[in-house]
Amino acid sequence: MKIRAVFAAAFSCCANGCSIVEEGVWELKTKYYWYLILQGLIRMIQNNSVFNIKYEIFDEDIDYLKTTDNSLEYEEIYGLFTINIKENEYILYPDQDDSEEIKRSYSESLITHFIVLNEALKLMNNNQYVAIKYLEDSTIWLEFRIENDIVLISKVYCDMYRMKDICANEKYLRGKRYYSFKNVSVPIKIVRDEIRVKSLRFIDEIRAIDSKLLSLLKIKHLINLINTF
Repeated sequence: MKIRAVFAAAFSCCANGCSIVEEGVWELKTKYYWYLILQGLIRMIQNNSVFNIKYEIFDEDIDYLKTTDNSLEYEEIYGLFTINIKENEYILYPDQDDSEEIKRSYSESLITHFIVLNEALKLMNNNQYVAIKYLEDSTIWLEFRIENDIVLISKVYCDMYRMKDICANEKYLRGKRYYSFKNVSVPIKIVRDEIRVKSLRFIDEIRAIDSKLLSLLKIKHLINLINTF
């Protein structure tokens, strides 16, 4: 049964409190039960569209990492990475159907991205302002301004050279200019949950490739950061 038909049947049952069986697969017994399911689906879809971390490890790298002799030589794992904030994209991300060669041109340092995000999340506990530098371009920053339970997220341009990847004081980004989006409002809980969930998923994928990779210093650092929350 198609998703649209499932939603239609569920909404109908929610409205009428009925019990139906279609093709021996779906049995809608109570209005409240399906109401909760639909509300969960709606929240999941809304949360993913508000603040969504996307990443993908290159297939060729997965095959390479699975060979025991090579896995511990890696200090970084490369792939695709971006963050979608509502309708805004932090880093350019290729289409799913693009070739491996094209995808390689968008290569990002995945471990470092997750480390920086988790370090930023830790700073948000005691700071009202945090900005992270784009790893491939030191003039581009993603800015998080915390106001109560809301985070205002902006992409900014600042040509002031800084060695560190994270800034917790706005005065150090003097002369900044807003880039493609400004003050996009996101509940801080969604930001925290998404960073934690995707970080854990990334670690699980690394473990599935080769558990020995968990002994890499950068992976250990990332796991320690995740465990602080």
